[in-house]
Amino acid sequence: MLLGLQYEIGYNGRFSGDPRYDPLSVDDMIAAANSVGGRKVFWIGDSIIWGNGAFNITSPQLLEIELQARYGKDVHVFNAGLPAARTADKYAMLLEILATHPAMVIFELKYNEFTRAQVDAVVFRYPYLNDVVSNDPEYAAHYRDFINATPPLTPPRPATDADAERAAERAFSVVRFRGLIDAGLFGGEPFSRLSGAPVGVPPPPRPPSTRRGPDEAPNAPARLPENYRPSYLTGRFDSFPNAGLFFAERVAATLDAAGVPAITYFSALNHELLQDVAQGPTFDANVAMIDAIFSGHKFSYRNYHALLPSDDLFFDTQHLKALGDLAMVRQILADNGPLFDIALGSDR
Repeated sequence: MLLGLQYEIGYNGRFSGDPRYDPLSVDDMIAAANSVGGRKVFWIGDSIIWGNGAFNITSPQLLEIELQARYGKDVHVFNAGLPAARTADKYAMLLEILATHPAMVIFELKYNEFTRAQVDAVVFRYPYLNDVVSNDPEYAAHYRDFINATPPLTPPRPATDADAERAAERAFSVVRFRGLIDAGLFGGEPFSRLSGAPVGVPPPPRPPSTRRGPDEAPNAPARLPENYRPSYLTGRFDSFPNAGLFFAERVAATLDAAGVPAITYFSALNHELLQDVAQGPTFDANVAMIDAIFSGHKFSYRNYHALLPSDDLFFDTQHLKALGDLAMVRQILADNGPLFDIALGSDR
């Protein structure tokens, strides 16, 4: 227990506890991947990938079953989904994963991560991942554009500085929770507070749980129009300095340069529930912006926003039940068979 909250540590098929407060979460996942060997596929995403379905069956688990049947038991799919992750978090995750030389990367995108309601203030849902991108020259040129980010984005700094901080975090486990401890006990970093600095902005609240039980009951609060319409109906993605679009472009450029077999896709939306929210000129223009960023590259891209027409496959506007996850996995396999053959058809 810590400050009245209980946390799990580590990676157990997916990120445990609340990884917003644990800057070594990604290290734990990579260590888990290294420990099993074989050919590795990382599926980067948010809560849609992290998992919501019956009996904790996730899309990466379903894909692993299929890939092992086709290519051998040494193929392992790792769940790199972070609940409520923004595009910036996913980009940082991609950089960390590419450094391990994976056999393949799958990168999930969703409509909501680009809306003003989601990304204007919270650019990084996992602020410690800001350090991972802080030595990117494109980041250095543009980070000041996102003036509403809370907390403010980290100024550019050399990779050696971030590496030194990571080494300290590995050496002193309590440092893994210094952000939570400082916020809870001091209202911010203690030495700054003693110098008269104002109370720091509290970390964003824990995202509401979208995990459902074995009965796969719908997520009733998230299905209420008053809860989802404000997030979806915040105008065009290009009507403000959109960090999501910026980091999406960095994802595309990075995947092009990496040369690793990669699949990117726009995840399914529950059009039966959303109705007018997911149609019309503004919605179409927003979808077209994402298509323009990810189409025509060396990697695969598919737009699946209208793939699954039945509300029965969803918990809410976007989170899939087990049958929805299965349908998505099968579609990804069907659309990318030759790419899977290239990545996994022989020992790499």
